[in-house]
Amino acid sequence: MITQCACSNSTFEFMFSLPARVRAGEPPMLGRFLQCSKCGLLRLAEEQCLADAAYEGDDYRESVGETATNAPEIESLQRAQGELIANSLGLPDGESVIDFGAGRGYVLDTFMADNTLRQVCALEINVKCQEILRAKGIPVAPSFADAAREFGPFDHAICVLTLEHLTDPWAALNDAREALRPESQFHAIVPWLDLNRAWQDSAYRQVWFCAQHRWYFNIQSLQTLFETCGYEVRVEPQIWTRADGWVYLRMSGVAV
Repeated sequence: MITQCACSNSTFEFMFSLPARVRAGEPPMLGRFLQCSKCGLLRLAEEQCLADAAYEGDDYRESVGETATNAPEIESLQRAQGELIANSLGLPDGESVIDFGAGRGYVLDTFMADNTLRQVCALEINVKCQEILRAKGIPVAPSFADAAREFGPFDHAICVLTLEHLTDPWAALNDAREALRPESQFHAIVPWLDLNRAWQDSAYRQVWFCAQHRWYFNIQSLQTLFETCGYEVRVEPQIWTRADGWVYLRMSGVAV
């Protein structure tokens, strides 16, 4: 359990409590949120976070309300989002990419359809998602190191809406270096911490603050995470808004 922020070894101090969703359709819990005083990284108390094992099966999908009745609608939205994200990344033709937390591969689908990348690979712990990825012809590796040995090194690692769920986001960026060459890039897209909206919009707050999200990033805390793990942020981070009003932060770092 991480109790100190790796950016400065600062202890996460209690900041506030507020209702947070545990599972879709269930009463909220009173979430305890803590913050690093140096970089501003906010986190949910570990004992209130969804267990890592939930992501290996269907527990995560059920916890966020992705049931059989709304599955086609959810899939359509996620497919459109994957296409939007892939296009926004603008990766150069002929380069290779490994997708950490690839899910069902909607981002990689776009790259493969455009036939612009030399090599793609996925890291994904969910068993059903692994089956879907392989059925699409996307190789799945158990780790960055294994992917590098078989397919790499890679020009790009992407991590789309995954860092906020991880037990240890620092480990993810550090491990990614095993699959990257010097000057390769790590691209992260995370929900942007919009506290002003959270205080004013209860519906947003009830979805955003939840057991599925361990970490809540702003520009400063995400850039500090990159730099702590040996990446240089050379391009201005981007904040963009999805059609339904959700706001995302994109940051890219160069492995040095």
